[in-house]
Amino acid sequence: MKILPLLSLFGVLASGAAAAKPAEMYLYYNSHSPSLYEINVKEAEVAEVFDDIFGPASEELPLQVQYADFYVSHYPDDSYVFILNAPYGCGQLGCAAEVYRRDADGDLQPAGEDVLPVKCKAHADDKLICINGGYKPELPARSKPKGPVHYPAPQRN
Repeated sequence: MKILPLLSLFGVLASGAAAAKPAEMYLYYNSHSPSLYEINVKEAEVAEVFDDIFGPASEELPLQVQYADFYVSHYPDDSYVFILNAPYGCGQLGCAAEVYRRDADGDLQPAGEDVLPVKCKAHADDKLICINGGYKPELPARSKPKGPVHYPAPQRN
């Protein structure tokens, strides 16, 4: 048994794993969370954004859109990303993401930017931990061999 080819194969796999970018994880706060102050947003502002996106909370669709399923996160670029953690619109949890930014007056305004869907799991009673767009490793591109590829026949001992 030759160990050298096995080690070189492992080295290729390890180098590909090292080049992969880690997933970007964000903490999302529920619309009713008492901890919203941690990300510098008020519950009244979250309610206004919900009304802006889905219509007044009084007109909630009981099986689809509920204010209790609305979450917000403060991203490093000072944007606020709002998601509905319910299978509404695209049929996938956390995919109705909207970006808002603060204007000169300090009010939240829609930024009109596209956001990758997020994949979430419960973190605490009022928080979700979400991965932006899921984890997609970037593996190095390998050139395709020209002509037929010959593999050595297995050896019997």
